[in-house]
Amino acid sequence: MDHDGSDTQVLAVVDEIRRYLRHHPEAADTVEGISHWWLGNPGAWQALETVQQALDLLIHEGVVQKTQTADGKAVYSGAKRNSH
Repeated sequence: MDHDGSDTQVLAVVDEIRRYLRHHPEAADTVEGISHWWLGNPGAWQALETVQQALDLLIHEGVVQKTQTADGKAVYSGAKRNSH
């Protein structure tokens, strides 16, 4: 991440995604859907690059998982935890 304020934006999006998944644990969507529907203000688009960086960070932390649909789209959802 660069240091021109985008770090702060990415971390804010990370927090919003975490909050959304706590309230909607079965939610799954594309980057565009997450930007449009999950983040703070419904209908207020976040920059897709910022959302992607936040998702990549959450995947690395094991909070979010990425799956591919049959048509090749990436869909993101809360990582499934083992019940053991």
